[in-house]
Amino acid sequence: MKFSQRQESAADLFAVDLVNNKYGHVEGVFDFFVNNNEENNSKRKSYFFASHPHPEKRIEIMKKYIRKRGFVFGTKTPLKIKS
Repeated sequence: MKFSQRQESAADLFAVDLVNNKYGHVEGVFDFFVNNNEENNSKRKSYFFASHPHPEKRIEIMKKYIRKRGFVFGTKTPLKIKS
């Protein structure tokens, strides 16, 4: 499970880079994890054997990465869906 969690963390950081490169800021990168954490907050212990890190841990890792890279927070860009 630890190997899968490392892969997930690496994917999270890759996504942070993509968001920053696309929009010039990283505003909104935590939204999914914050929402997911609020819904599953009582299930923290079940993440011991999970293939994905707990949302709180994912947010913590991404925050450290953002500080280290000097990325900034800006204004959320509205999602545009082409139909």
